[in-house]
Amino acid sequence: LLFAAMLLEGVSSLAMAHIGSFAPGFWLRIVGGLGAGTVYAACVRSVTTWFSAKERGMAFGIMMLSPTAGVLLANQIVPFVVGRFAWQTAFSLVGWLAIALAVLVLFTMKDTGQRSEGKNFLEGLRFVFGHRDLMLMAFAGFALLWIQVGFISWGNTALKHFGYSLAQAGLDMTLFGVGGILGPVVSGFLADRTTNKKALVIAGYLAMIPLVLAFGYLKGFGILAAIACALGFLNGYANTFVPLLVSQYSGEEWAASAGGVSGSIFQIGAILGPFVLGLSIDISGSFTMVWWLLAAAPLAGAVLLAFMRKPASA
Repeated sequence: LLFAAMLLEGVSSLAMAHIGSFAPGFWLRIVGGLGAGTVYAACVRSVTTWFSAKERGMAFGIMMLSPTAGVLLANQIVPFVVGRFAWQTAFSLVGWLAIALAVLVLFTMKDTGQRSEGKNFLEGLRFVFGHRDLMLMAFAGFALLWIQVGFISWGNTALKHFGYSLAQAGLDMTLFGVGGILGPVVSGFLADRTTNKKALVIAGYLAMIPLVLAFGYLKGFGILAAIACALGFLNGYANTFVPLLVSQYSGEEWAASAGGVSGSIFQIGAILGPFVLGLSIDISGSFTMVWWLLAAAPLAGAVLLAFMRKPASA
């Protein structure tokens, strides 16, 4: 499944290098997204099966630092490639890398060797949507993606609006990415050494609130860079707990269904966040509302998490 998903991403990226108009590019991005979305659910199931409950924290930490690391690496490599060759070359490079990784997965990755016998798609949906704690966790993840993608989208624009150069704005977002790589390692280490994972993730959510507001109201570049790095760290820190708790509530049998459904809800936050934040700028004519809307997301997420019961496998 992972091989097919990554192959789909790679082929769609290669095809992007040969488009001549907007329409085929639009549909190819959707195809690439279908492949990318499949990867998350399959990885949640694999980690849940491969590792015991006492080892999953660090495993999910390493898994969840990889998207941030990938984005950070892409933001360093792609501009270099585009600047010296062409945008088509960048899509081709990414496509061939994805295909190479797909082949590597096919021949080296150990399969879980397990499946949910006699289960069907609708039964999985009924289980996930009927599970109170999984739904609370899913919408807490929605809030996390809202602030993560919303900050990346509009924090960069705000810095340029405040008069900072493109290079300075880029440095802040790079530091956000560096923090996002370090955070999952720390939370993974802590998660494997405590049974009260809910308290740890709630603390991470609440710590984001003053930092987001401070980023909006302070103007010194040094302090903004430090805040961006800290926010990236906290986002990465919380990211580990999202699939970890989902897997604990679902158990091995429904881990992929729970990962897939919750992942879809997370991504709605990533889509709506930047749009709503941009709309607030259009309506108010300033960035002020952006910071309050961003801060509201981790507050809402912390409240949702507080109502979750302790998972049976914690």
